[in-house]
Parts: sequence; structure tokens; C-alpha cells
Amino acid sequence: MPQMDIGRNWPSRWSVSTPGTDPPAGSEILITVPAGEVWQLCAVSVSLVTPAGLTAARRPHLVVDDGSNIIAQYPAPGTLNPGSTAQFSWCEGAGQSYAAGGAVFQSIGRTVLLPGFRIRTLTENLIAGDNYGAPTYQAEIWRPQ
Repeated sequence: MPQMDIGRNWPSRWSVSTPGTDPPAGSEILITVPAGEVWQLCAVSVSLVTPAGLTAARRPHLVVDDGSNIIAQYPAPGTLNPGSTAQFSWCEGAGQSYAAGGAVFQSIGRTVLLPGFRIRTLTENLIAGDNYGAPTYQAEIWRPQ
């Protein structure tokens, strides 16, 4: 894992809440930390719509990796049945709860991401008709001056 000094050389820091890219149906979400930035992930939220008629429930996992090795993985505390829509949110200090009305929350640990690290979903039983919306993420971002 690369070593970076985010103290003296990285004085420019701010918090942002940013929409990610809306993936095509049947695809997982993927957010990559750009070169020259270090992120502390605070939250990720995304909606998932599943088509009716299939029997397997979906369980999204939020995965943080360095491009090849998984650093952290946070499974949603509940599943989404076919023909349903839910908003899945992973955030610091959220606790765990699953509400049948369509809101699913999962707590995540404090995670620092270096350039090239990725935030993505890994969904149990994902099929071509499943459709994630554009994710929104909140992070503290450091950039060199």
C-alpha cells in the first residue's frame, strides 16, 4: 500500500457531497478516488430497483478496495425483494436498521482512501434488470496546494 503524508503537504481540505455516475441496469456502482486526492469516506447512498417476477432477494454490500484488495466490506442489514425499490445508505455512526418502507441503513468505519482506491457495490443475486441509481457520496477530501 502506498504511503502518503497528508499533513504538511496536503493542507487543502474540505467536505463535499457529490453525485456519482448512474450505472447501466445490471451493473454495480463504482467510484474511484482521483490522482492527487485523499478521501475520508463519510457516507454513500444509492437507490436500487429490482424487477418483479424473480424469486431471489438482493443484498448489496458496500466495498472499499485499493484496486485489487478489499480493504472493507459492509453488507446491508436487510435484503430487497423482487419488484421493490429501496434507498441503501452506509454512513459513519448510522447503526443498523432495515425499514420495509424502503430505507436501509448500515454503519461504516472511518476509512481513509488513497488515490486509485475504489468505492463500489457487490450485490448478492444481481441480475441484468436490477437498476442502481446514481450514488451520492460524502467525503472529506485533501488535495495538495
